Amino acid sequence: MSPIADYMTTTAKSIKVVVSKDYTWQHSDQVELAFTCATETLVELLVTQLLTDLLSELELSDGVPVERFGLKIFGLDEFLPKTSALGHNLYVGNCILHGKDVKLEVR
Repeated sequence: MSPIADYMTTTAKSIKVVVSKDYTWQHSDQVELAFTCATETLVELLVTQLLTDLLSELELSDGVPVERFGLKIFGLDEFLPKTSALGHNLYVGNCILHGKDVKLEVR
């Protein structure tokens, strides 16, 4: 798990997030999505939104399989806790501090 704080790690109200599929997805399905979201957004809500954009209608026919997927820091095996807000994550605060995009992978 990626470390989180019990407080917001930034005063920013919104952040740019870039999410790509990790290596477990089919190689031909590689997609990178960039968007802006509130720092108070729960990771679980973000995963739900991403899956509705990335999965086919057939894969979503029984609902959004949020329990099978998670968000992790790009290039690392550190998953963001689904019950935490993005702004509570130390990695997110560090990215904002250094003026970098928040790069994540969905797995």
